[in-house]
Amino acid sequence: MVGRGIRIAALLVVLGVVSYALGRSRAQRTDAAAPPPPADTVSRAASPATDPAILAAIERHRSDVWGIAAGTVERLLEDDRKGIPHQQFIVRIETGATILIEYNLDLAPRITPLEVGDSVVVRGEYHWSELGGRIHWVHHDPSGGPGGGWLKVRGKVYQ
Repeated sequence: MVGRGIRIAALLVVLGVVSYALGRSRAQRTDAAAPPPPADTVSRAASPATDPAILAAIERHRSDVWGIAAGTVERLLEDDRKGIPHQQFIVRIETGATILIEYNLDLAPRITPLEVGDSVVVRGEYHWSELGGRIHWVHHDPSGGPGGGWLKVRGKVYQ
C-alpha cells in the first residue's frame, strides 16, 4: 500500500512539472507572437531609443530576442547574395555597440537612399555574436501573421 502511494505521489509531481512546463512554453509562444508595435509610434517618440530587451541581450549574450533598436548607420556592406539576398549595413546604437542589420530583399523593397550617418529605427529579431550581433526579420511576416518587423529611415517605413 505504501509503495502504491509513493508511485501515485511521484506521478502527481511529474504531471505537475509537465503542466508547468507546457504553460511556460505556451506563454512564451504567446509573447513571441504578439503583434509588433506600429512603425508610426516611433515617430511620436521624442528620441527613439533601443529597447531594454535588446540592450540586455547584448550585455548577456542572448539571441532570439525581438525588439527595437535605434542608431546611426556606420557602414554600408555589400548585399549578401548567398541564398536569399539581403541588404546589409552596420548600425551603432546609443551605448556604442554595433549591430549588423540584415534586410531580406526577397520580401521587402531595397532601402534607398541609405547612407552612412542616417538615423534608423529597426524592429526585428536580435542574435548575439562576438562581432556585436545582428538583427534580422526586418520585414513583414510572410505567413501573414502578426510577427515580423520593419525599418524606418528618413521618415519612410520599410517592411
